[in-house]
Amino acid sequence: MPKMTEHELLAIVGEAERDAISYNGQFLEENQELLEYYHSEPFGDEQEGQSQVVSTDVQDLVESDMPALVRVFLGAQDVITFEPQSANPQDEAEAEEKTKYINWIIRNQEDSYKILHDWIKDADMQ
Repeated sequence: MPKMTEHELLAIVGEAERDAISYNGQFLEENQELLEYYHSEPFGDEQEGQSQVVSTDVQDLVESDMPALVRVFLGAQDVITFEPQSANPQDEAEAEEKTKYINWIIRNQEDSYKILHDWIKDADMQ
């Protein structure tokens, strides 16, 4: 397989950057709309003399999902598992050591629960 030239790589990265910039505005608009649904904000088309009730279904669903979703990541099993690259005992020991270390960091770092909770909640809201 032929190697990619630096010029070809720069062209690919440049195209990805242009795509990201043009999508950013659309993403921000969609994100704002989803946050408004979550916060049960009025739609702006309310009419005088009509009901002003706004459903809290989105917020209710996100909040009810959170315990189960956090349990998936912070349950009894490992959060992440590294696989050895070969059957070599040194590779197996390294994979096991990395697995234990990363799981220790995730479970024992200050605010790790809050960070994971907020990350999952943000993803669920989107």
